[in-house]
Amino acid sequence: MMRRTLRILALACLFTGLAAHADETTKRAKVKDLFRLTFMEKRAEQTRAAALAQANAFGARQFAALKLPETENRTSQDYYKALYALIASKYDWAKLEPAYEQIYVTLYSEEELDGILAFYKSPVGQTMLAKTPEATRRILEVSSQQVDSLTPAIQKLTEDYLARLQAVYQSQQR
Repeated sequence: MMRRTLRILALACLFTGLAAHADETTKRAKVKDLFRLTFMEKRAEQTRAAALAQANAFGARQFAALKLPETENRTSQDYYKALYALIASKYDWAKLEPAYEQIYVTLYSEEELDGILAFYKSPVGQTMLAKTPEATRRILEVSSQQVDSLTPAIQKLTEDYLARLQAVYQSQQR
């Protein structure tokens, strides 16, 4: 009797484990389908491009502040190549996809994934997907304008703060 109970428990555990693995596999397939529908890889590439543009702008400002001679152009080209390689290594889809996939598998139930997929496959969902890049571009443009409008005020605030710090430091040195 005890052996029979143990066998039944072992089989139940085995089937439960297999069912859980099957659920996980179908969820992962649905997440991959969602990534395909929402152009997740392309969006990751766009994020990499934006990060690179930001880093390039930062580097350019740093080089301009140093007022290096034109002969340093070769060195700056090497810098930008290294910068691109660094950023590209962090925004590599092959590395990002498993982490993104795990996030979606953890956050969404299979039923929720079914609903999300149904939406994105619908005409309204397809329209949303088609218009999202333009909406995102416009939103980023507005955000960029806001940051640009703050830049002079931030610079002034920083300069004033540094001047106060320098005055305090100089008075302490006397």
